[in-house]
Parts: sequence; C-alpha cells; structure tokens
Amino acid sequence: MRSRILRCGVDRTDFHTVNVVNQDTFLSQGVGIMETSTCKNCQEPFAFRPSQKRGMFCGNECRGEFTVKSKFVLDSKFSTPMRAYLLNLRGLRCESSTCHTHGGYQDTDARAFQIDHINGDRQDNRSENLRVICVICHCKTDTWGQGNASPEGLKRMRHQWRSMPDSNRRYQRDRLAS
Repeated sequence: MRSRILRCGVDRTDFHTVNVVNQDTFLSQGVGIMETSTCKNCQEPFAFRPSQKRGMFCGNECRGEFTVKSKFVLDSKFSTPMRAYLLNLRGLRCESSTCHTHGGYQDTDARAFQIDHINGDRQDNRSENLRVICVICHCKTDTWGQGNASPEGLKRMRHQWRSMPDSNRRYQRDRLAS
C-alpha cells in the first residue's frame, strides 16, 4: 500500500527515516514529493521518488537478493550468484554427514566447497535439495561428475570429444592420465 508523503533531509545511512514538513517549506527546498512502499524482500517501509517507477525494493541489495531467491525452484539453471548466496547463507562448512573431518570441514576460502544436488537432478534447484559440501565429500557421492549425466548427455559428451581436434584430444587424454 502506497501513501504520498513529503520528505526533507533523509539521512543516507537510514533510508527508513522520513520527516514530514510543511509543504511550502518542502517545495521551496526543491526536494519534491516522495511516496512510501514496503520492500518485497525485507518487508521494511521505505521512501522513493515517483520517477523511480516501481518502488518495490528499498535498495539494490534487496533487489538482488530477491532475484536470486526467486531462482531456487524446480527446472531452473544454477548460477554463480545462487552459489554465492548459498555459501553466504549457510556458511563455509561441509554439510555432509560422512565428512572426513569431525564436525564438518571448515575453510575461509569459498573455492574449497561445491554445491551438491542431493537427489542428483541438476535442474532441481530448490534450496532443500542443495547442500554445501567440500570437494572431497563431493567426489564420494554417486552423483558427482559424469555419474550424474543422462544417457543423452553422455552421447553429447562423446560427440564433443570426437569432434575435438587431435591436439586437444591428446592434451585432454594426457591431463586425465596424470
């Protein structure tokens, strides 16, 4: 629900503070008329200019977080922002119950962790189907790497391998052998 208000001197560090003043004083300062709305992400009230069109989010952080959260659904493509959001939300700790480290492996580097699809379906990106696990635990799962590929996916990989130039194939074969 929106309501029209007058704003004078909003503190940049607190966007939820709105001061209502006399309209003549307000317009003489050249600030203009503001509207209020409730953020779709954090549910906090905020003020915005009507020229900002929508007034759905209190800031870019809330807009980005709302966008990322809306992608955690079935039949969606997993993305880097989704990975960053999960790592930030759940922390840098292995969630595997069979982790090689007592209490779950912990690290300060996000590159030490991967996101595992518990049911093995890489299109099922619901948050309850995803878990943060360390690389070692991920290698031990049945759905790691090509073990998670469908028969069509394996055919596609073989076709890409055959269409690769000989020099690249030799490099890939030598790299895998070492």
